[in-house]
Amino acid sequence: MHARRSIVLLFSLILGLSTGLQASADDSVLSVVAVQVNSGQLDTYSARVAELQTHMTRLGVDGTPVTWQATAAGPATGTVFVAIQYPSLASYAAGTAKSAADPEFGKLIGGLDDIRTIASNSLYRNVFGGGEADAGTLLQTVTVKVAPGRLADYVAQLEKLQAVQQRVGSSGKMRAWQATAAGPNTGNVVIGIIYADLATYAADTAKIQADAEWQKIIGGLDGMRTIVSTGLARRVSQ
Repeated sequence: MHARRSIVLLFSLILGLSTGLQASADDSVLSVVAVQVNSGQLDTYSARVAELQTHMTRLGVDGTPVTWQATAAGPATGTVFVAIQYPSLASYAAGTAKSAADPEFGKLIGGLDDIRTIASNSLYRNVFGGGEADAGTLLQTVTVKVAPGRLADYVAQLEKLQAVQQRVGSSGKMRAWQATAAGPNTGNVVIGIIYADLATYAADTAKIQADAEWQKIIGGLDGMRTIVSTGLARRVSQ
């Protein structure tokens, strides 16, 4: 159970429902498939995901897959995540229908069985941040369980943390997503911060950890959320 909870740590990132949380949250949806790739097959798997993207473009699917691999995530280390961001729940539903009805797309999906095993398949709704998927190469994640009725309060604190990031000159881009269809992990919130690279992550982390206001805000979160997992992931393909 702990390993599965860690696998769904990411983004990972979700539904086009009106939540009344923050104006900065757009209606994007993130579909995340976590897989275990066979040893030595990561490059092959990434190439096949790129092929799938080509067919998604051909079909007019309004979603772009981005592939990440967990590098420091406890029992989930090594897991590969394919995250597809859609602008809305409607576009997710339409894109999924188009892909499912296309024989060539289905053939490519079936061909993945020899190089990977699916660990989980989840859907998330955006609750904080917006815009297109960032082009950074390193993703820091924190997965939390927010106390009942406290999601809006928690998102308000993320706004404050983002303001501190900007004040100290951190370039990390923060997003938060809530799992809406993720089995036992449904309801968990994943905070993801994308950095250009590992060096930028290290430098920015030092800045914010040394900031008194950041530490005060983090300390105040204890009454509204419980940390489920933390992790780092590297981008392995577009």
